[in-house]
Amino acid sequence: MEVADNPVFRQVRCYGVNEGSIRSLLDSRGVLDFAKMIAWNPETRLRNVFAKALHKGHVRNAELSPPAPEHIASLLSLGEKCIVVVRDKKQRLLWVTDRRLLMEDGPAVSELFAFSAVERVHWMARENRFQLSKSDNFDRLEIDLMSGETREVTLDELDQAVFPLLSFLQWLARNRLPDVEPAIRNL
Repeated sequence: MEVADNPVFRQVRCYGVNEGSIRSLLDSRGVLDFAKMIAWNPETRLRNVFAKALHKGHVRNAELSPPAPEHIASLLSLGEKCIVVVRDKKQRLLWVTDRRLLMEDGPAVSELFAFSAVERVHWMARENRFQLSKSDNFDRLEIDLMSGETREVTLDELDQAVFPLLSFLQWLARNRLPDVEPAIRNL
């Protein structure tokens, strides 16, 4: 079957993908390899999870592709991009980049953790979440980290943004990512 005759190619071509790009996604039998098509990385996963939640109207305290103010942009590494910003109930801003999570609390900005350090994520509480009031603690995450001075980070008052963030962080924990920061610093 020719690439142009493939029904999936016709569907993808309407999005402006050229035939050469499609040929690179074919396996040895000429069938589209969807594993190659959907190359999940933190940036695409984060965008997709939040875009879906925002589109459905489930999340109102997050913004996709925010313009990073100068004080945040100055903290970003080479090639690092802000993907989502979340405003929690305490009016703090969580800047989620393609590599790490930053928290802006008034004039202070601090790095909470790099994505490569995420080991496990707990919704509401690690120990016994059934003792907590779900209505008061539903927007709380506890994140276990593999390395660094802080082995645990607690994010609370996230409002509805807790669910796409939980989904993304659980995905990170399942699909451990190598730390790309040292390689970038050596460039």
